[in-house]
Amino acid sequence: MLHYLYRLPNKPDGGSDLSAPVGMVSIPDESYMHRVPEGAIQVSETPVSEDESGAFFEAWRLSDNGEVYVDLEVAKEIKLNQLRERRDGLFKDLDRQQFNAFCSKKTDIVERIEEEKELLRNVTERIDWDQVNTLEEINYVMPPEMV
Repeated sequence: MLHYLYRLPNKPDGGSDLSAPVGMVSIPDESYMHRVPEGAIQVSETPVSEDESGAFFEAWRLSDNGEVYVDLEVAKEIKLNQLRERRDGLFKDLDRQQFNAFCSKKTDIVERIEEEKELLRNVTERIDWDQVNTLEEINYVMPPEMV
């Protein structure tokens, strides 16, 4: 299998720049080269060693010298969105628990759950992203309120 990365257009004229996201196409052999976009470079199956799983594919970028790297600012946004989705799931579960406690007139539980929800509301704004400098560190960001 042959794998190719190429910059996606991010300009109105169809052009792209270094900040453009990449696309990846895999073909079984060279007879399918007509499917590979012009300017694509051949890469290994896992071209970004620090992101072998491709979890941050949307943050991959292609330099002019053909090096594939991860735009850490975009990776941070991806992680932030993952955390927000996790938080939303926690809220749904807490809402259910709080409703049950309310219906059972267990006000102490209702209040405890409300305190827990208050901690979750601003959890993503309390992350100090300036202290996160590598993709490995981004992967480990998990506020304790969300565990």
